[in-house]
Amino acid sequence: MLDAIDVDDEEALFDIPETVAFDGEFGIDPRSERGIRRECAQLFDRNDDLVEFLGRGHYGHYVPSVVDHLSDRAEFITSYTQYQPEVSQGFLQVLFEYQSMLVELTGLPVANCSMYDAATGLAEAATLADRVRSTSGDVVVVPEHLREGKAAVLENYCAGADLTVESYPMDDGIVDVDALADRLGDDVVMVYAENPTVRGCIEERLSAVGDLASEHDALFTLGADVVALSVLEEPASVGADVVVGEAGVLG
Repeated sequence: MLDAIDVDDEEALFDIPETVAFDGEFGIDPRSERGIRRECAQLFDRNDDLVEFLGRGHYGHYVPSVVDHLSDRAEFITSYTQYQPEVSQGFLQVLFEYQSMLVELTGLPVANCSMYDAATGLAEAATLADRVRSTSGDVVVVPEHLREGKAAVLENYCAGADLTVESYPMDDGIVDVDALADRLGDDVVMVYAENPTVRGCIEERLSAVGDLASEHDALFTLGADVVALSVLEEPASVGADVVVGEAGVLG
């Protein structure tokens, strides 16, 4: 290939200024690990310690150091392909622990493992509702405060399944239950709510939302933060049929 383009070597393909080209020496004095850690700590201390207000599903989570140690254990990293039936393989053990924890947190009898993210989980819940509910409808209702990326994925899935996505009002960051009740009818196959909401509010009337969904024979899908479920009501107790969320928050 070099002959075809009439160059002598690969270096001729790149225009690297001499001031930044590697000449065999990094120019960094050798030092101990302790010394490097001390210098990095002094450098990082110069950064401003700011409060993060990003929100909208993006939250700072503390990841315990035990996570790194557990992920290094051989029983969790056995390098077999995932479809082989050996019960001893590490991947199956990870999935078993993951599913066991999720059913404990959600109160639901079954946990899958898993979708790509919360957005695809929500979209799959919509198509699931269309298949399993006895309604003859084709409408999925979601909060008007819904992250754009999640809404876009849902719209994409629903378009292929001939479902329509509509939104219901929110009242100061949480579900407007009365407005939701006015919207629900026989045409609705799924009701979706989130806890915490996109504004970071805790929904206090999820049981009312679940009751409304049940009255209209619609699937009640709840978007939840897995870490928050350790202190919030379990979704099963408020009538949730399906729970979706991001597993990445587990570390």
